[in-house]
Amino acid sequence: MANNCKENYNITESKRLTTEQQLNNLVYIVDTLMSCGLPNMTINIACGIAGNISGESSFNPKAENPSGAYGLCQWMNKRKENLIKFCKENGLDYTEREGQTKFLIHELRNGYKPVYNHVINLNDDIDDIAYTFCMEFEVPGKKYCIQRPGYARECASKYNATKTTV
Repeated sequence: MANNCKENYNITESKRLTTEQQLNNLVYIVDTLMSCGLPNMTINIACGIAGNISGESSFNPKAENPSGAYGLCQWMNKRKENLIKFCKENGLDYTEREGQTKFLIHELRNGYKPVYNHVINLNDDIDDIAYTFCMEFEVPGKKYCIQRPGYARECASKYNATKTTV
C-alpha cells in the first residue's frame, strides 16, 4: 500500500495529501501555534512540534495506523477519545486540522503542560525541542524520536521559505 507518512503509517490513496496540502497544513499548524497564546512560544518550538507531526502523520489529519492511532499526532486510546469529545464539545470536526490543532493546544495547556514547560526551557534549540517533544508527548520510542530533529529543521526551512517575500 502506498503511503506518504515518514514512519510508515497506512494511508489509503483516497486519504493521501499532495505536497502542497502538506505544506499548507504545516503553515497552518505553525501559524496557529505561534498565535495561540501559549507562553514563550517561538518559531523553533512551533517547528519542533511540527516536525513531530510530520513524522507522525505527514501533516495528514486523516492518517491512521493499524493500532488505531489517528490524526496529526496519531492519538490513540483515551487520547483519541478525548480528541473526539473535545471537538464535539467545541463544534469542531475531529477529522480536520483545525479541530486537531486546537486539541493539541488544549493538551499543551492542560494534561501535557509539564511537557510544554520542559520544551520552553531548552534554550530554543530546535533539535532538543523536537526530540524532547517526541519522547514526552508523542512517545513512539527512541528509534523514532532520534529522527525528529531532522524533521523539525526541514519544517522550519519549508515554513520560513513560505514567509520570504520576493
